[in-house]
Amino acid sequence: MIFRKFKLLLFLSFCIFSSHFVKADHHEKIKILYMGGRDHDWKGYYESIVPQFKKQGDFDLVLSNKLEDLKAEYIKQYDVVLFFGSGGNF
Repeated sequence: MIFRKFKLLLFLSFCIFSSHFVKADHHEKIKILYMGGRDHDWKGYYESIVPQFKKQGDFDLVLSNKLEDLKAEYIKQYDVVLFFGSGGNF
């Protein structure tokens, strides 16, 4: 029993000591293309979520309702594409 406690204490000590050397990697902002269109209030929704993304500081949010922005040469510069619309065609 004492040996188990000792092993656990040794393991926890190692974890705590090692965590000092762990640092978050510095990454670029996550680029999000926000596609809206049709009947839903996508502009209003965009305006309500932008402050949340800015507060986080890790996101770059771009609004569009142009279908040509979904072409491969343009879309490849984004990490995420969000769609907000009533479905079907934009």
